[in-house]
Amino acid sequence: MDAGPTADPLFSHMPRFLLTSRIKDFYSAEFRAGIASADPLGELRASIPTRFFGWSPLNQAAFLEMTTLLSPYLLASQGDRVAMASAVEARYPFLDIDVVELACALPADFKLRVLDEKHVLKRAAAGLVPDAIVRRAKQPYRAPDALAFVTGEGTVSACRRVNGHASATLSHGGTDRAPAPRQSARPSAALPDPRTPVFQ
Repeated sequence: MDAGPTADPLFSHMPRFLLTSRIKDFYSAEFRAGIASADPLGELRASIPTRFFGWSPLNQAAFLEMTTLLSPYLLASQGDRVAMASAVEARYPFLDIDVVELACALPADFKLRVLDEKHVLKRAAAGLVPDAIVRRAKQPYRAPDALAFVTGEGTVSACRRVNGHASATLSHGGTDRAPAPRQSARPSAALPDPRTPVFQ
């Protein structure tokens, strides 16, 4: 995938933005025409503060991550809304204002040394957190949702079934494609019980 020129202030996030924009393939022709003049990437570029261009590439990427993913999506859709729906007011220690300000002020090599992410945090946690956790490979934040939609058959054949249904042309919501067949919402037996404690 071509992420475009490295001089583009959005360069670090262009792969994500380009992949996400493929959702438009599922919009109806009428809906696509209605949003054709919208330029969200242009608006994002125009909103970038002047001081952004004096930051390191790592801090530029962190700024884009915080403003486009953390606040409007992870904290809103997957954080506060989910928590408040269960009458829980969540608190995120790493988002404490003093912690954030300290992290933002740290030199880039304190945060990332080649591929060793969260370098200074790992140093600070040494002796407080088990070494197996401090040294383990990064685990992306990802819900194990794929298995929940596969019941008793391989993922490849399930994808073929979904693609077969998606190729039918039906008007549904804002799309020209048929919705994928619904599977049971019950998690697959292969998934861990969510009540299992993280630490034994």
